[in-house]
Amino acid sequence: MSVSRRLSARVAAWSILAVFVSLATTSAQEKPPVGTTGMSAEEKAMMDAMVKAATPGANHEMLGSLTGEWTFKNKMWMNPSAAPMESTGTASYSMLLGAGTCRVATRAT
Repeated sequence: MSVSRRLSARVAAWSILAVFVSLATTSAQEKPPVGTTGMSAEEKAMMDAMVKAATPGANHEMLGSLTGEWTFKNKMWMNPSAAPMESTGTASYSMLLGAGTCRVATRAT
């Protein structure tokens, strides 16, 4: 690795560290006093509704059942009067963020 590349990598690393430290100190200063929520009853009700809506449910369980490695065969018609294009590939399904998000990585072969 060249000297300029190493220097650029170090500058980038220090810059990222500075951002994280800045964010950590800012968020620590903005916390409400211990024992208070800092939210009105309406804001708390809205927050509870958002947490409930974001909680993984039956649909997430269904997506979770797809977790693993899969192979596929695909047909696409670029023109209705032409023969379809065919391809094959693999797909890797994994659940992220406490089973709240399904990640799919595909690769054509």
